[in-house]
Amino acid sequence: MNKQNKKFSVGKKDIDFFFYLHSLKVANTDQIQRDAYPESKKWMLYKRLQFFQREGLIHGFIYSEAGQKKFYSLTRKAFLKYLPSSQPKRNELRSDAVQHDLGLVEIRHAMMKLNRVSSYHAENTLQTWPISSLGERYEPFVRCNSDAVVEVKVNGKTYMFALEYELSLKNELRYRDIVSKYYMESNIPRVIYIVENSDDLDRIVSIEREADKEKKAKFYYTTFKQLVQNQNPTFTNWQNEVMTLG
Repeated sequence: MNKQNKKFSVGKKDIDFFFYLHSLKVANTDQIQRDAYPESKKWMLYKRLQFFQREGLIHGFIYSEAGQKKFYSLTRKAFLKYLPSSQPKRNELRSDAVQHDLGLVEIRHAMMKLNRVSSYHAENTLQTWPISSLGERYEPFVRCNSDAVVEVKVNGKTYMFALEYELSLKNELRYRDIVSKYYMESNIPRVIYIVENSDDLDRIVSIEREADKEKKAKFYYTTFKQLVQNQNPTFTNWQNEVMTLG
């Protein structure tokens, strides 16, 4: 064994990290330390990540639009060696929308801090494994290509909510398609819809209000800033009903 690698081997915590990195597709060093190795010193984490790179288990790259920071994604070698053996539907390991996916890393962290949220399943997990592995209850979210599924516990019952994140305002047709597909899925009771800033909300809310003939008000909205910076963020539907998950 190479002397540089003697101090490291792949353990359970590292395999959990590979699952994390696969599900989110990209993360920077600060996010990895916070979410996967909170007890590790920064210098030790750097060494561990360097070890993984030398072993061909993760890929490191610089993303200029995020201040020249280094980011990481999982390699095919790690995926085949350490992730489940169930036949995957797809094998997408790198982000093709880095800024959007980095935002989802922060959203996952913020959601998992809320008391009523018991689990968070990212889009790449939903789209990689077959329904036979995930379970039939995830099928509506797979059809909708949700950014995530959030499991919420209320009065001893577990509910599954879809989560969508819009980094930038899209055309009206896209929003009509999103609203329509979720209203067609009776097994998705609520959609947590996160936009980058409040200026985008009026347009999206008006589209849902127009489409919602039965006044179900299925979408609960918030902004990225409100979610990640507040300890108990609120989510509001078009009828001005407020939901909290803290």
